[in-house]
Amino acid sequence: MEEKMGVKEGSVLLVGGGIGGLQAAIDLANSGFKVFLVDEKPYFGGKMVQLYRTVEDLCSICAVTPKILEAKGNPNIVLLPGATVKEVSGVPGQFEVRIEKAPRYVDVSKCISCGLCWMNCPVTVKSEFNLGLGSRKAIYMAYAGAVPNTPVIDRENCLYFKDRSCEKCAEVCPAGAINFSDSAKEEVIKVGAVLLTAGLELYQEGEEAEKLGLGRIKDVISNFQLDRLISIYGPTVGELKRPSDGKIAKEVAIILCVDQKNPDYPVCSTYCCGHAYRAALEIASKYEDARVTIYHDDLCNYGYLWERVYRTVKDNERIEFVKTKVLSCEQAQGKVKVIHEGGEA
Repeated sequence: MEEKMGVKEGSVLLVGGGIGGLQAAIDLANSGFKVFLVDEKPYFGGKMVQLYRTVEDLCSICAVTPKILEAKGNPNIVLLPGATVKEVSGVPGQFEVRIEKAPRYVDVSKCISCGLCWMNCPVTVKSEFNLGLGSRKAIYMAYAGAVPNTPVIDRENCLYFKDRSCEKCAEVCPAGAINFSDSAKEEVIKVGAVLLTAGLELYQEGEEAEKLGLGRIKDVISNFQLDRLISIYGPTVGELKRPSDGKIAKEVAIILCVDQKNPDYPVCSTYCCGHAYRAALEIASKYEDARVTIYHDDLCNYGYLWERVYRTVKDNERIEFVKTKVLSCEQAQGKVKVIHEGGEA
């Protein structure tokens, strides 16, 4: 049996470069395994680099960046940003994995991250990193300090790839790092195991979200979009500006337990309550006349630290908890009206 199986590979493929994938890669590498860490985005860090502060009031990006740099500096870890798994074949202990690496159109070995390319790019589009609340250029770096710390060209929006009408980034690049002829590359790696550390995706679709106005009313946003707005690293540099008109929002409603009864999502995320606490405290600390209402069905505090934060929120007279079922949200006289089982606000 062992002769047929052959020699098992002493390497591991991790799919997903968020904080979970990074920590797993570091632990495996420190145990002597060769690790290939793949992420489809052109940078590592996952959702943590988009968040401002954790429930415990720690800087999120400060927590994940040392992990990224530790993984980058570990000789047993190979980082593969902008890569996707196309095929897995073989048996446990002897997998062959075909990986496709997307072109960056920027030579990582030459780029000095001066920023002249995106400063001079004439194309502006919505920023995926800021969840549509900010903008970026057709050549861009998702956030300052990203790893790799080099920009990437968005082929779909770049004028060079549309009609060859612009090469501004190549003209201003002092290092000659722009490579319009770059192309996707495939690589086959042999590993003994494949681990999926794909992390989370936001639930932003469905009948419940639509009733609450997400995607229909400009000033109804997701919890991650709220986080980008209150973050000093976000598109508004920490100012809680309404997407509809840019005015500061002083009355904020946070709705929890959305689509709680959906059989496709039977388990609590264990995240939303803590995020609501931290967001409410941030808003209250930014503006002395701000008021935050948290609408909820259940509240789940996981551990002593969360309970302590919850009690801090409860003691804040400008933050109110309302236990009710929110039925819908409607635009009314320049504001968003929240309609719930106990009335409306």
